[in-house]
Amino acid sequence: MKTISEDRSYVDYTTAFFGVRVRRTSCETIALSDSEWAEYGDKLPLPVTESALDPSVSDEVGDLAINVVDYELCDAGGIQEARHELRGVLLGKISVDDALSSPVSMGNLATD
Repeated sequence: MKTISEDRSYVDYTTAFFGVRVRRTSCETIALSDSEWAEYGDKLPLPVTESALDPSVSDEVGDLAINVVDYELCDAGGIQEARHELRGVLLGKISVDDALSSPVSMGNLATD
């Protein structure tokens, strides 16, 4: 599911328990904890590299790659539309401001 923060400072892309929070200059993995989304792990500057999102590249797969792949494979409602948008935003193919300004997924732009 794609959720834009009330103050429009970040957008969350989440599955049932894990996700990715994207701010204008960075991203961080998040997990559901006591009904709240909590940041954990390393804060990474945007854009990230393609290899940072590819779990087959390294034996030490980071949480970001795991959460992105989990998000892209999830069949839950609302995620289908935003699957490609998350990857596009992380790679810099879609601007964070565009993702923040649109409650609807912009996934079609990520594949151009």
